[in-house]
Amino acid sequence: MTKTERKPYLINRSFRFHMGASIMTMTAMNLNSIIDGILMGNMLSSDAFSAINVVIPIVNCISALGILLSQGAAMQMAKHLGAMEKKRADQFFTVSLFSMLIVGLTVGCIITLAGLTAPVVNIFCAAENLRGLAGKYISVLIMGAVLLILDNGLSMLVDVMGNPRIVTVGTIAKTGANILFDVINIKVLGMDIAGAAVATLIGALTADIVYLTYIFKKSGMSLSFCREWVSDLVSGLLKALPGFIGTLTSVALMFICNNFVMRNQGSDGMFVMSIGYTLISIGSIISNGVGVSYTAIGGMLLGQEDYYGMRMLFRKGIIVTIVSPICFTLGGLFAKYLALMFGADSPEKIELAQRSLPLVCTMLFSLGIVSSMVYLHTVLGHQIISSVNTLLLLGSIFVAFFVTQTVLPPEKIWLAFPFASGLSLIVFFIDTSVIVMSSQGRLQMVSLIPKTVQKREMLDISVGCNMEEKSTAIDKLIAFLRENNVSDKKDGIVHCLDELMMNIVSFSGRSNGAYMDLTVNLLEDKITASLRSDGKPFDPRNLPEEERNSGLKIVFHYCEKMEYRYSFGQNVLLISWMLPIEENTDG
Repeated sequence: MTKTERKPYLINRSFRFHMGASIMTMTAMNLNSIIDGILMGNMLSSDAFSAINVVIPIVNCISALGILLSQGAAMQMAKHLGAMEKKRADQFFTVSLFSMLIVGLTVGCIITLAGLTAPVVNIFCAAENLRGLAGKYISVLIMGAVLLILDNGLSMLVDVMGNPRIVTVGTIAKTGANILFDVINIKVLGMDIAGAAVATLIGALTADIVYLTYIFKKSGMSLSFCREWVSDLVSGLLKALPGFIGTLTSVALMFICNNFVMRNQGSDGMFVMSIGYTLISIGSIISNGVGVSYTAIGGMLLGQEDYYGMRMLFRKGIIVTIVSPICFTLGGLFAKYLALMFGADSPEKIELAQRSLPLVCTMLFSLGIVSSMVYLHTVLGHQIISSVNTLLLLGSIFVAFFVTQTVLPPEKIWLAFPFASGLSLIVFFIDTSVIVMSSQGRLQMVSLIPKTVQKREMLDISVGCNMEEKSTAIDKLIAFLRENNVSDKKDGIVHCLDELMMNIVSFSGRSNGAYMDLTVNLLEDKITASLRSDGKPFDPRNLPEEERNSGLKIVFHYCEKMEYRYSFGQNVLLISWMLPIEENTDG
């Protein structure tokens, strides 16, 4: 019999832990862009600022290679770390790291030595007066492409290792180094716009050093030879494909919106769009944080085959992705003040911003929901539907703008934003519903999380961090083992888990309002138990023999195999006991 009485306490805690770090990271990234732009405009010229922004899509394409070579590996790492299969996680990390190094160095050398920089700049820069500046800037970045790729890729790998705050530290360090060397290179050394590019590379190098130091000094990860290098690389690329396509799609999305708005509303319309992009960028911090949480925490839960936990994670995430756009859309009601803050110099621009910004912000509904679901679907192995949904989002936006421009007068082009948002959500729900129906009801609507009927006997409960509830949980454990005719191992399992739970209650520092999760699975050949809590980090395996009290000595006397990991602010213990098949039978 499966008994699930687990509460969402620890899932919610890990979600908030990860979301907090993700929001801080993305906020630092946005501040880096804003401050860097202000410095370029003031220390160099408005033309230099424009030239840098013209070639930003090229930088995004280079950074996207980091996503392609790391996101899939990160998902695999999260899954194997959740299953306590560290060697396989090490192998995926090794493949990803060396792939990024090889691709980064190859791209930089080929483009530089073949003289392809100028033709690439000409494609993105139509203004001849900006091409010289844009060429100087991007040529430096291309030579250091490996640093940009590693920065983007390593941040994704570190994120799933259990401490996303390191990514925040790396991003803040990168921002500080970039700003500092902007000033030094341009003002002190007189390096002009090339100095700005060098500062960007120094910032990326700083972040890379932070990530690599953590990986090899603190995370417990290590390089590991992988015989299945090619298959692991291909597997990672397939899982990363939706994210890679999403990055390229975001560039195309900006082009579509700019093109239609410029054609119908001119320069005033582009002014409003600039403010709208800022709001959308800030609003996307939340949805991207949810998506990255799905990758890191969801991958770990998937490794434990904990679909119940994944459903709890999804419910928490979908609430955030729905509430967040509402808040930012309401923020559009302050459009007048936003327009003035960004330098509106005419009543017409202010009036246009007041009328249009709330409509632009409605795009956050589709962008937030679809983009976060792409992360979740990819973690679950639905790479094809993830890629399709990304492309359908882009197609829906194009159709909405084309129809609006064709049917309505130019000043109504802004209605294309809510139209596009609604259309893309409808398309998303239709195609995911098709997947659910084709699965014959085995998948949950929208999330596509399996509706697994537990085929094995399992006890799955949450226990308050106090002695009374701990004792109640042990009584449930004893009853569960008796019901399933576990005799020879019963006393050892009970003694072991009772002592570990007592240790959490006594020494974890958690109050009575906190919970610990206990999951016990009966398999054909063994019994596994996982015990999770959010108290002080404590790995009983690494405690010297002389420091173990009598209780922990009992644990290691009865425990046949134990694995430990500290992830997302929580202790995770996985214990197992071998079980002869005949012991797990009726009668």
